[in-house]
Amino acid sequence: MNLALKEAGVKPRLAAKRQLFSLSGVHFINDLMTTGLVPALLPLYKQAFDLNYTQAGLILFVSMLTSSVAQPVFGVLSDKYPNAWFMPMGICLCGFGLTASGFAPVYWLLLLCVAVSGIGSGIFHPEAMRGAYMAAGTARGTAQAIIQVGGNFGQAAGPLVLPLFLIATGLHGLGWFAIAALAGLLLVFSVMPWYQRSLEMNKKRQKLIQGRNHVTGLILLTLVVILRSWTQIGVAGFLPFLYLHQGFR
Repeated sequence: MNLALKEAGVKPRLAAKRQLFSLSGVHFINDLMTTGLVPALLPLYKQAFDLNYTQAGLILFVSMLTSSVAQPVFGVLSDKYPNAWFMPMGICLCGFGLTASGFAPVYWLLLLCVAVSGIGSGIFHPEAMRGAYMAAGTARGTAQAIIQVGGNFGQAAGPLVLPLFLIATGLHGLGWFAIAALAGLLLVFSVMPWYQRSLEMNKKRQKLIQGRNHVTGLILLTLVVILRSWTQIGVAGFLPFLYLHQGFR
């Protein structure tokens, strides 16, 4: 499509810039509360619940597994039954799971809270990516980059904002992140009217699109993403333990 537009002399242009940046902001908050904070929280969880490294790693495993499984499930559901309410539902579950984990009295409840947060992230992502597609206009690469920057910045900011809330309060300070979830909800609701209108237009456009799935390419791309994620999440999760073992505080 982009090649055809280039040949026709059409300049790439975003269709809904304000809404796209709002979605990027929500993506920042979502990833801050999941892949940004959960790996950084592992040393605190380990100390609070007197865990070994396997149990600490299981927390990260549950978070990533629930998010990974929920994404394709809700991706299929949102393709069949597009629903803008998946986004606020996902943000609510993310915020609830994270804040509740700070008050979990036992380890299995901690795992449950982390799982709820991961499921929320999995619910949010497919519908948010659809929003980026609808806001892209003729600049799909730019739109995808903008919304991904929000998520990547959320992952990077997690370890930086953690001391601001937890250094004096411990894990109970996670309750402050309910404010972040509320901010995410406000951003989502600000784009909901546009999103509902765009969904109706997109349904009509989808009926005119013909094509076929490239299964082999999808499998290869998925394998690359899995290998990249293993490295990234493994380092992010256990590097803090190495620094603590070497005496860094």
